Amino acid sequence: MDSNKIPLFWAIDAGNSSVKLGVFEGDKLLEVYQFNYNTFNEEWRAIMQIQPPLRIVFSSVGPDLPSELVEIATALKSDSKLPFKIHYENPLTLGIDRITAAMGALVHFPENSNILVVDLGSCATFTLVSHSMIQGLCIIPGLQMRWKAMHHFTEKLPLVNGSEDIQSKGTIQNLVEGGKLGWEMEVKSWVQYFCDLHAIDRVVLTGSDVVHLDTKKMGEASVIPYLNLHGIKAWMND
Repeated sequence: MDSNKIPLFWAIDAGNSSVKLGVFEGDKLLEVYQFNYNTFNEEWRAIMQIQPPLRIVFSSVGPDLPSELVEIATALKSDSKLPFKIHYENPLTLGIDRITAAMGALVHFPENSNILVVDLGSCATFTLVSHSMIQGLCIIPGLQMRWKAMHHFTEKLPLVNGSEDIQSKGTIQNLVEGGKLGWEMEVKSWVQYFCDLHAIDRVVLTGSDVVHLDTKKMGEASVIPYLNLHGIKAWMND
């Protein structure tokens, strides 16, 4: 790396269906790349040529990453040294995606005592975060999972994904709105329940499906895309 250049850092969040690669300059997130697993193997090499990092840290809940990348990177896992204790029956089974999101929330809101992190991905997870402890609260089916389940477990209901152009009432409209509104109402209800139960100071929403959520119905919740990437970078700093 050119000694005159400001060093860059890569944070990689490997999820169930895609890989997000964040390029950081210090603590500033410069750029985010997102790939499916089929294309990531070649694409990360191309990014390496134009934005070579001083350090790479990755977390993964999905398929294996390319071995060449793993050899030069550091894996952040549930048994890594963390800035808080994990309150869970078996701490090692709490998903690393929930841990990195928790660390990202503390980066953005260090003044808050109790933060509820809601990660809206393949599943929706609810995690309580404080400065000394994180606690897994709840996991529910995600939005796409609901639509896929209605198609898979029936003979005639078609598969929808929410992008359909709905012109009139009918099966497609019923599926799209039933899946989306049911998911939205459940998320909202769980948020209210946990806010009351744990005296939550702040609600943080993140995850790929947060774009489908009517956040106006969520009160003063903060929406932070790529929260996991910020958490991975924060771990690098420790």
